[in-house]
Amino acid sequence: MQTDNVRPDDSLPSELLKQLGIIDQSQWYILILAAATLLSYCTTDMQKQLLLCSAQPEENACDCVADPYPIQLTSSAMIIGALIYFYQLAADALYTPKETPLQCASSLRGYLANGLVLAAAIIRLYDLKENHDAAMFAQSAPIPDLEPPL
Repeated sequence: MQTDNVRPDDSLPSELLKQLGIIDQSQWYILILAAATLLSYCTTDMQKQLLLCSAQPEENACDCVADPYPIQLTSSAMIIGALIYFYQLAADALYTPKETPLQCASSLRGYLANGLVLAAAIIRLYDLKENHDAAMFAQSAPIPDLEPPL
């Protein structure tokens, strides 16, 4: 976080101002990730409540528990948005001149790692949507008659 005694101004070199801007943006996206994590925590609690009420003998015991899907969707979108920023940051780092081969290799590994994390988040979002759609279809589909016709 920016401290009160450090205020970027025009007297600082442009490269330093650029780096400070990147740090400020990174901090913003880290806050988004933290908020998304808190949303995920809330949905886990909702899932626990759904599990507990499904064990109750009353038919409508789970009606008072909210559907976690909209919050899960929001959390996933927030995470993917932040990960896209960090992926782009890693891609930009690939084109920054390096002094040593080790720095080049490190930039490449960071780029690949960010890509894998982003891919995992997209796969997770796809899976979340597919499972939700399948559950909605199963609830709306008529229950077939299990008795064979006579």
